[in-house]
Amino acid sequence: MKTNGKSTTNGNGKAVRLSLRNVSKTFRSPKTGEVGALENLSLDVKNGEFLTLVGPSGCGKSTILNIIAGFETVDKGEVLIDDRQITGPGPDRVVLFQEQALFQWLTVEQNVSFGLEMLKVPPAEMENRIQKYLSLVHLLDFRKSHIYELSGGMKQRVALARALAMEPEVLLMDEPFSALDSHTREMLQSEIQDIWEETRKTIVFVTHGLKEAVALGNRVILLTARPGRIQREISVNLPRPRYVDDKPVLSIARELKSEISNWSDPVVPESGVK
Repeated sequence: MKTNGKSTTNGNGKAVRLSLRNVSKTFRSPKTGEVGALENLSLDVKNGEFLTLVGPSGCGKSTILNIIAGFETVDKGEVLIDDRQITGPGPDRVVLFQEQALFQWLTVEQNVSFGLEMLKVPPAEMENRIQKYLSLVHLLDFRKSHIYELSGGMKQRVALARALAMEPEVLLMDEPFSALDSHTREMLQSEIQDIWEETRKTIVFVTHGLKEAVALGNRVILLTARPGRIQREISVNLPRPRYVDDKPVLSIARELKSEISNWSDPVVPESGVK
């Protein structure tokens, strides 16, 4: 399989990178009892795909990411990467959260190199990766700056460079732009598309925003209210770069919004999606 002339088969010659098969997950606590997060969810993620997950609060979007990352186990079903069972965290999967979790007392380059040192990447290769990925996020000139000197958007770029420098097979992104102002968020939405075009990294991106899901994803998975199941999936065959206020993006977002009349989530009705 090829995308824009580039092969999208993985190391095993497969077109599918991730598979979730009949996955169910229930959380239990003395206070809330049993809460069903996911129910019989099956999903394949193609190698090199930019997949977006959108749905109401509590529908299991972040739970899916945590299961793929190996932070959570499933009650039923199985989760595979390159046909291998996921049994825990691994360097082939890296998560980028809303909170950057950066080391404030370290420099930009020290933050990016932190995980590489844990992996015992040789110094020359480490330097190559630092330069490559800081250049990709337009922060090479700030490599000696400390984190506390940076804006919110720049901090999120550092976190992205740190994740990419690990060169994982899959990049998992959990609402990474939601805490940013609208201008910075739109800039980063554009930049992550450029980065995906450059790297063809397999990305699973969780968002609350229908417009963001459509603007970023090759495919959008719309989840039901809890327990999460797939309500609708739609392929987005629009040219890039895309922006949240593009008319074709808004048209698809409206189509998705028509499916969610049963949601009771105050975050869902976005401005511009009527």
